[in-house]
Amino acid sequence: MLAYTRNNPSGIAVCDDLGRVNGSFALESASISVAESVAESAVHAVVAAGSFHTRAARRDDHVRSPAFLNTDRHPAIRFEASGAVRGDDGVWTM
Repeated sequence: MLAYTRNNPSGIAVCDDLGRVNGSFALESASISVAESVAESAVHAVVAAGSFHTRAARRDDHVRSPAFLNTDRHPAIRFEASGAVRGDDGVWTM
C-alpha cells in the first residue's frame, strides 16, 4: 500500500507486513492548474520510482524490487487529482 503523507509532501509511506516505512522520491515533473473556481483546479505530479530512499540501503532495494514498486517495470509513479474541497479548518485538499 502506498499513501501520500501530508506532513512529508516529497515523501511516501510504504506499508508492508513489517509496518510503515517513510521515504522520499525525486520529483520528475509537476503542474498545478488553478481555475477561477478553486474546486475546479487540478494537480499532476510524476516521481521517479527508482529514486525511493529511506537511508537504509537493504530496505530501499526491497521496496524498489518486484515485491513492492517493481521499478524496472514501472519507472514512474503518477499522481493526478482534481476537485479541491475546502475543509472545516479552511485548508483546501485534493
